Amino acid sequence: MTQTVTGSEVARGHRVVGELRVLACDMHQGAEQFPGGAPVVEQSGRVPRS
Repeated sequence: MTQTVTGSEVARGHRVVGELRVLACDMHQGAEQFPGGAPVVEQSGRVPRS
C-alpha cells in the first residue's frame, strides 16, 4: 500500500517536472519579448545566457 502511494507521488512529481520544463521553455522564448519572464527561467536553474 505504502509502495503504491509512493509510486503515485513519484509519478505525479515527474509529471509536474515535465510541465515546469515546458513552462520554462515557453518563458525562455517569451523572455526575449517579455523581460519579466527572465527571473522565472533563472529560478528553474536554466540560464542560457546572462
